[in-house]
Amino acid sequence: MAGNNFRKLQTDIGEKTSLRYAVQLLAPAFEFARMRNSGKVEVEDVDRAASIFADVSQSSAYLKKWEEKMLGM
Repeated sequence: MAGNNFRKLQTDIGEKTSLRYAVQLLAPAFEFARMRNSGKVEVEDVDRAASIFADVSQSSAYLKKWEEKMLGM
């Protein structure tokens, strides 16, 4: 799980969202690595995890966008 690209990606995610979110992405990223039969998390695994799991600000924005429709049901 080493490498400059990996560290840069984790740093970028931490700066844009939060360090907590960046660290929490490692668990699903590790599972994606295992699906590839690898014990090493790569940038592609973190990218895949980030594309599936939202951080708090993304979740809040989504909720605000659909708030009226969700409450109007």
